Amino acid sequence: LERAHVFGASMGGMIAQHLALEDRASVRSLTLACTTPGGRGGLPPWRLMATAALRPVLGTRRTFPLVAPALYAQSTLKERRARVREDFERRLEDSTSPLTVYAQMGAIAGHDTRSRLRELEGLPTLVVHGLEDNLVPPDRGRELAALIPGAHLELIPRCGHLLTTDAEEQVAGAIVAHLAAAAETAAEEPGYAA
Repeated sequence: LERAHVFGASMGGMIAQHLALEDRASVRSLTLACTTPGGRGGLPPWRLMATAALRPVLGTRRTFPLVAPALYAQSTLKERRARVREDFERRLEDSTSPLTVYAQMGAIAGHDTRSRLRELEGLPTLVVHGLEDNLVPPDRGRELAALIPGAHLELIPRCGHLLTTDAEEQVAGAIVAHLAAAAETAAEEPGYAA
């Protein structure tokens, strides 16, 4: 594809920022979910660190309850246990090795696009973030949206880091509205081809 609507969540949102900055001409619109512009030191949340350390010994099933409060909204954990169980089983099928998790944490620690995000001015950008995200706090989403001129920020109540588990309809609605607005804006540009 010459141009595409790009969506990235969490670490994927960091990758999507780099893609848009390095090859802006190929990005038709950008959606950044539960992610950060980076640049702040410090350790990841203790629940994530403990889970990463204990998983090789105890296994994913036994460490999941430790990390779950960092991933889901409290209401999801209490009121939608079947949904969390379904989500866990789906993620278990595509489990990441502990070495990959450590490599990911290293890459995330080195991520910092803050000084360049103004270069994305004019690119239709949506930043969507859960207000109960305990892995990437909502203030990081607010900061990300503020650093991209013209970005739209959508904060989802009763929603943690796993947006599509906690608030599937609200998140999908925000993304569909963003894509429709981006398509409308593109159609108004001279030389537009669908």
